[in-house]
Amino acid sequence: MTMTNNNSHEQEGTQLTSTGADIDPRLSNIKPITTIDQAIEETKPTPEDLADREKLKMKIFHFGRALLNVEILNEIEMTSEEKRAAFNQWLKRVNPFEVEWDDEIEQAFIDASTRADIPIFDDPVAYCFLIAKEAVAEKLGPEVSRHKHNLAILDCALYELQTLTGAHPFYISVKLLEKNFGEYSAKNWWALLNKLEFNGTIRRISKGTIKG
Repeated sequence: MTMTNNNSHEQEGTQLTSTGADIDPRLSNIKPITTIDQAIEETKPTPEDLADREKLKMKIFHFGRALLNVEILNEIEMTSEEKRAAFNQWLKRVNPFEVEWDDEIEQAFIDASTRADIPIFDDPVAYCFLIAKEAVAEKLGPEVSRHKHNLAILDCALYELQTLTGAHPFYISVKLLEKNFGEYSAKNWWALLNKLEFNGTIRRISKGTIKG
């Protein structure tokens, strides 16, 4: 967006882009996707995605989320026609010969246009923990024990992270937990993860680290 005021910014014609934080502090971590081209590049499917309809539909849903970034950071609201035009660009960029437009793809586009309500973040874990902290503070209050408080935050944050990820496994580590909510040591976060796994709240798919 272009912002002007009564000082030198107006005279110089300075262009400023919203960071999202001035709209909602929880959006301070929003990924700087401000154009349709950037939204397409952010969500282009891999050959593996193209070979799996469920993964392809999830990519389409993430494209819907990326369009939210464009809307929020430019302070605009796209019409249904503008979203369809953007999706047509996405399809052409992907490879029109590899994506057959049918009722399933049409519905995936409609779902992405109407149901995607969370933009894409540089650090989704940080965003999920911020949401979880607010929810737990409102639900439990200040008198609950720190152990129960942190367990509730972890449970809620992982739920939010799964919501962002969709029907796919997500990666979490005690280092990420320590970084985003440092009140506990890595050892204590590991114990809380084990407790959630024992209770059946989460299920471990594999062990290891993400490289790169």
